[in-house]
Amino acid sequence: MDYQSISNEELEKMVANKDGEAICELGERFLYGKNGSPQNLTRAYQLFHKGEKRGLARAYVGLGEMYRQGLLMVKNENLAREYYQKANVPYPNGTPMGAAPVYQEQEDDMPPIQEEDPVYKRKQPAERPQYTAVPEVPVNTNTKVITDRDLAIRLDEAEKSREKGNFDYVKQICQEVFRDIAGVKNGIFTYQGNADISDFEIQANWIMAFRAYNQENYQEMETYLLQENVTGLYPWGWYLKATSDKIMHQPDIVIEQDLQSLIMVCQNKNLSQSERGDVNVMIADLIMEGYGKANGANEEMAKKHYLEAINCENDYAKEQYAAYGF
Repeated sequence: MDYQSISNEELEKMVANKDGEAICELGERFLYGKNGSPQNLTRAYQLFHKGEKRGLARAYVGLGEMYRQGLLMVKNENLAREYYQKANVPYPNGTPMGAAPVYQEQEDDMPPIQEEDPVYKRKQPAERPQYTAVPEVPVNTNTKVITDRDLAIRLDEAEKSREKGNFDYVKQICQEVFRDIAGVKNGIFTYQGNADISDFEIQANWIMAFRAYNQENYQEMETYLLQENVTGLYPWGWYLKATSDKIMHQPDIVIEQDLQSLIMVCQNKNLSQSERGDVNVMIADLIMEGYGKANGANEEMAKKHYLEAINCENDYAKEQYAAYGF
């Protein structure tokens, strides 16, 4: 059947009957404004979302384009690449939007695509994404409702899965949360709840950062940590970053920046006792290794931080304190 020659009205009827080709054809028409159809990004997203649930490659590519180009959704190259991976279609670097992709059969265990290492600047937090409002065009579909309770339950499940090492499931949950939050902010979905929806976005970024750390993917970890307010609510993230930078043998200037960040948050109220111990013993270790001298750090300062860590019942701090003969 030549779906390209079918009218929008007939395609809508076929969509109602769950015809996958019709879903994707109509979605592409609304995404690109093809075949005489006006561009309707809201409707395109809704159609591709239907196709995504059915595992349709064209729907994955459609969503990938929306994230790649920042159409209705916040531009997110990570998600765009992942959608193209799901479709088993090469990522279109520099390809004009709307160019016909080559579809292949889906393969399992595709290798992850490594993102470029972000430039880290301690005093320049990542800019908050700007959400562009797009007018909603009425369609015959039920609006999805996102609740604060639902988001809390899903993120709690994601954290428990991370603790169990089920990292693929963690990623799946968090990406769904990111999409739902973006849908709310762009007026596609409705949000009900008293909690600030941005707090759930911060939590999801933190879980994804911790997941990346667990998997020793430190570049990805830093990308999530640098999202707005993540280290504000989860200051232990600076400890994870300092630890990973040491593992990767980053230049001294980066370690110096890590030390100053740790000093700034070592008494942060959002740190648990155990986390405070980790942060303080890391500060002391770095000072004893010679970092921080330009800012007045000395052995007496290291001793103070070791004692603070010991007060937090950090056993490693006790060993270091004794080893240095304080």
